[in-house]
Amino acid sequence: MPASTFPVDATVLPLTEGQSDFKVSLEAGTAFDFLPIYVAGWVGYRRRGLSDVRECNPGEEAFGHLAVGGSVGELTLELGADGLIGQAPTVSGLTLSDDEARRLLQIVPTVGYPVGPRKIEVSGQIPLAGRNLPTGVGIGVSYRTTWGLRLF
Repeated sequence: MPASTFPVDATVLPLTEGQSDFKVSLEAGTAFDFLPIYVAGWVGYRRRGLSDVRECNPGEEAFGHLAVGGSVGELTLELGADGLIGQAPTVSGLTLSDDEARRLLQIVPTVGYPVGPRKIEVSGQIPLAGRNLPTGVGIGVSYRTTWGLRLF
């Protein structure tokens, strides 16, 4: 759901595209008892709504993430990859060419270290390929806790 209105102004960078979206994803991962390594990933689908202000639907999207990580002493290291494949957008009732569809492939390296009862992590987002999606190199800092259900 949009958290604000979509400004129709070429000098303003909006925080939303002005429509409601519905997203569903499935996430799974496992750690190996015999190695200090884990694998995690998710796949999902985003159904995009129509922006009444722009008369545009940016196109539905499939997305995914795959990561392999482990620990060296107290330091944790992870290398992940994100991908996104979108459908062609619709503007004023006309579906545009597939060349206008969004694509993204990026790597996401992460380094973590225990601080207090949890872990502080620093991640990067490094785009490798893509189109029609404004993105650039990014950095994130998080304070993370781990929990989970062990099935096997």
